[in-house]
Parts: sequence; C-alpha cells; structure tokens
Amino acid sequence: MKILVTVKLVPDTNADKRIDPATKRLVRTGVDTVLNPFDEYAIEAALQLKEKLNDGSTVTVVSMTPASGKEIVRKALAMGADDAVMLSDDAVAGSDLWGTAVALAATIKAQSPDLVITGTQSTDAISGDLPGMLAEKLGVPGLTYARSIEVA
Repeated sequence: MKILVTVKLVPDTNADKRIDPATKRLVRTGVDTVLNPFDEYAIEAALQLKEKLNDGSTVTVVSMTPASGKEIVRKALAMGADDAVMLSDDAVAGSDLWGTAVALAATIKAQSPDLVITGTQSTDAISGDLPGMLAEKLGVPGLTYARSIEVA
C-alpha cells in the first residue's frame, strides 16, 4: 500500500508572532517554525499502519512549503517516512486554502497513493478545511476526525 501524508511548516506555538497591519497576515519571516503537531500524528498513524500491514507498504510525505521547509521533511523522514515530496514554487507561495488544495491535489495525484492521511488542522490557521477540500479535488471520499485506522 502506498500511503501519503500531507505535512505543513507552521510557526512554533512558543514563538513571538505579529500580524502585518497592511496585509492583515501573519508575518512568518524570522519566526521559529516546526512540523505541524497534528501532522506528526498523521505520520505516526501512517507508520503504524505500514507496520501492521508488513507487506512492503511505503509512507511518503508531501509538503507545499518554501525551501526553508526542508527541516520538516527531514523530521518526517527521521520519524520513519520512506520518501518525501516538496512542492516549493513561487507561483503557489502565499496561496489561500483553495489554491493550496488545488496544488497539493495535483501533486498527490502524480504520486498515485492508495491512501492519503492528513492532520486534523494546522496550528497556524486552525480551519481544518484542507482535508475535505483535498478529498473533493481528488474525487475520493473523505473521513475526518478518525481515531484509528485498520485495514480489513
């Protein structure tokens, strides 16, 4: 089984943050960043499933992130992911949620996974909308707030 997990670079919850008064957006420059904690849970769920299946399954992480996001990809690989794909393009930098879903869905389709796992939400936006948007763009059913995963 090819399992794909989406991951995001987010500001460290302990970092000092500020909003740009002109753009009304979070200023990310100079802010310490981390792998989104909810995505860590998703990676762990994928790794546990891979271990249970014990059939040569693979876990690939996908992130739409600037080049500075390599740190989260390295962390995901250190956790046990087999491979990583970074979508880092100025054309999608600063995308809104729908733009992010469109770009990630295209990247995910190119990977042809059997299962996509996402974190519940990100700690910077806390919308929790991306998983449903991805399911829509991928044309697959989406299941949210799952507590465990088993394959019958």
